[in-house]
Amino acid sequence: MLDIRQEVIKQLDRFYNPIPIYGEAVSQGFEEPSFFVKVLDGSREQQLDRRYIHEVSLDIHYFTTSNKDAEQTANNLYEQMEVLEAIKIKGKNMKHEVSDKVLHFFIDYKVHLIKQAKQYPKMKRLEVNAYGK
Repeated sequence: MLDIRQEVIKQLDRFYNPIPIYGEAVSQGFEEPSFFVKVLDGSREQQLDRRYIHEVSLDIHYFTTSNKDAEQTANNLYEQMEVLEAIKIKGKNMKHEVSDKVLHFFIDYKVHLIKQAKQYPKMKRLEVNAYGK
């Protein structure tokens, strides 16, 4: 299925290639600057039949050496993360905060999904004998 966090990591990698991006856990002794992408909340709600709405709230952490760099990165992220180019979805409710040289950039993504229909075996051959008056 669709992994929005992985798509966010790919998008960050496009814009900030030499900077390390962590998706699972931040290792001990990591170097600054670096990114960490954390899923805060996720939900999937069924609409009609096979249609679903999948929502994910993310917190993109940016660890840096100065608050000024964190603010500049936040301003760039508003533009760069607005649309995930690979899957063409738009981010909503963007906001950020900087504390102790760590940027927290919050963003929500909402995706409409359609599950695959069950596939049944097709009939191989049909013979019909019809007699009429």
